[in-house]
Amino acid sequence: MIKNLLSKHKRFLRYGLVTLGSQMILFLLTILAVEWLNMPATYSYAVVLALVYIGVFVANTHYVFETAYAKKNVYAYLLFITGFWIFNNSIFSWLVHYYNIHYVAALLINIVILGLVRYYLQKNYIFKR
Repeated sequence: MIKNLLSKHKRFLRYGLVTLGSQMILFLLTILAVEWLNMPATYSYAVVLALVYIGVFVANTHYVFETAYAKKNVYAYLLFITGFWIFNNSIFSWLVHYYNIHYVAALLINIVILGLVRYYLQKNYIFKR
């Protein structure tokens, strides 16, 4: 029963692992950039997020959704992720600057709110088989 359940939700579980890893990297590198390199939080977040998204594309293509590399997927992902990059940064900046929420709390809010939305959209529109 458990094996059947795991195989049925294999992509979602793999997506969860990739997301967890990428969000940990995002979290740690943003803190590193802000605390050790004295970079502004919004700038640090934007740069690190862009780098993380590159790695996520590779992981989603080969590990999560197990699709062949195709230019169509690259273009769709670039369009999708550019929109999400703008959306992520807008929410982050809004929380940090207008609500004076600590940047770590803003990071966590973005991770929780947008994770499921990204999975659904990528599964159904970017990496569909």
